[in-house]
Amino acid sequence: DLLDWLANLDFAILPFCGLGYVHAGFRAKVLRMVGGIDYKQVIQPQIKHCASVTVAGHSLGGAQAELFTACANRMLQSNDEGFHDYRAVSFSKAKTKKLKEFHADHAQGVYLRNKGNGMCMDVKGTLSTDYRSPIILYWCEFPNAGFSQDQKWEMKADGSLINKRSGKCMVMDGSDTLVQMACSAGDVNQQWEVTP
Repeated sequence: DLLDWLANLDFAILPFCGLGYVHAGFRAKVLRMVGGIDYKQVIQPQIKHCASVTVAGHSLGGAQAELFTACANRMLQSNDEGFHDYRAVSFSKAKTKKLKEFHADHAQGVYLRNKGNGMCMDVKGTLSTDYRSPIILYWCEFPNAGFSQDQKWEMKADGSLINKRSGKCMVMDGSDTLVQMACSAGDVNQQWEVTP
């Protein structure tokens, strides 16, 4: 309706990276992203080893991608307008190298990740340790986010998969449902094998 359109037009603009004026909310999101712990600890130390970087997003993420890319490619000097923003967004180049996949490189423990959709085996619920909690596929969590413990699994010699958070085993419950339950030696519904 008309009020929605009017609300969409009610935004502030601020200068960014010497590009002129941009949407203040989009600018704030980009600066919050590059100032965040995930970017500083995980992405920034590795991005310099990339031969090229493609930044993409949808909706607000698309706006962030546009501003990030435009700013990172500016090549500003310390006395140029917008240098403060450029310094936060830009990255130095180093010798290119093949990087390990994120979870293999940064997470202790084992993540069971589906190659088709990139999702990880997860116990449903936030850090759930409940008996018979469903096992689901969910977006893989950043290891330092504090929620990844219920996505870590340990495979024992007998083939049981034990959740590192709950200490319970992954169990086939019925014909097509996975849950976590107390481990029971010899229960074939709790035994798994890795095949080539």
